[in-house]
Amino acid sequence: MSGHLYLAYGSNLHPLRLTRRLPKARLIGVTALERHRISYGKVGSDRSGKCTIHAVDDEQVYGALYQVSALCRRRLDIIEGGYRRIEVKIDLAGKPERAFTYVALPSKTNEAMRPFAWYRDLVIAGARFHGFPESYLEALAAIETIPDPDSKRRISNGRLAAELGP
Repeated sequence: MSGHLYLAYGSNLHPLRLTRRLPKARLIGVTALERHRISYGKVGSDRSGKCTIHAVDDEQVYGALYQVSALCRRRLDIIEGGYRRIEVKIDLAGKPERAFTYVALPSKTNEAMRPFAWYRDLVIAGARFHGFPESYLEALAAIETIPDPDSKRRISNGRLAAELGP
């Protein structure tokens, strides 16, 4: 497979969201990253919670796999400020593969963080699009949100979340 496999698990899950950022990204499929859990514990530059993943023994994180070029990967490195790129082992249609994804830097992690409603809704729209299990969707939605004080950002991203899904 040419290019790099990128595992998206947060606001980049939905193909429309990611291709607005990386027009040449191509959706390959979905997978579960074993022995990890998702949280909204990454401190965003806007002072809200963003998604990150943590290694654990008995949970899994569902994600979308995208094929991206080296240029796209470098662009994602810039977009994903406050994260570091890591390599993970995933299963792609019964075949073991390696992909890259991002985890929050320890200095940018605070599990007390809460996401803005529009951010949480972007994550849920992507998870719904890919048909992730209802229990996973419920867990994503169960997280309490905080109001976004920036009305322009709230309206713009709220529109995007509404466009991507119910």
